Amino acid sequence: MDLGISNKVAIITGAQGGIGFATAQQLAKEGVKLVLSDHQTQELEQQAQALGVPYLCVEAEMTRQADVDALAERALERFGRIDIVVHATGVTGAKGDPLDMSDDDYEDAWQVDFMSAVRIARATFPSMRKQGWGRFVCITSENAVQPYSIGKRRFITSPRRDCQPSSRISLTVKHATEFCAIP
Repeated sequence: MDLGISNKVAIITGAQGGIGFATAQQLAKEGVKLVLSDHQTQELEQQAQALGVPYLCVEAEMTRQADVDALAERALERFGRIDIVVHATGVTGAKGDPLDMSDDDYEDAWQVDFMSAVRIARATFPSMRKQGWGRFVCITSENAVQPYSIGKRRFITSPRRDCQPSSRISLTVKHATEFCAIP
């Protein structure tokens, strides 16, 4: 399949996880240069060597804006641009009756799932706007009905408003609640 994205540069957060790394594999098949990020990258570095495309692994804690800014800066230093962001960072989060979960359960999910999406958007949207093209995808997984995904689901409505007025650029924001990587 040719998606017309060869030589584009993609940042994938949560890249060591199943969905994140499967996304990296699929984008590598399309010839996309990859910036792979997770809170630990030792295993990811080993996995990335087999992808067959230029890549950079960056450790970043998505709950800290400084780490996220450094991730975007390193991507720009290495590849000169950011075209695609696949935000797959997430926590399984608290499960069960939402009325029985603590404030801390909700706050942890909010910081990792909602605020991390805000942070990576802050760090990457300016360069995508400047170059006039970009794609931003937030992924939630099996917990789409749990408080875990509420943050990402809510986030998707916000950047869309930010992108609409700039009709001069092609910046698309998507939310994937189901994802299937086809080997």
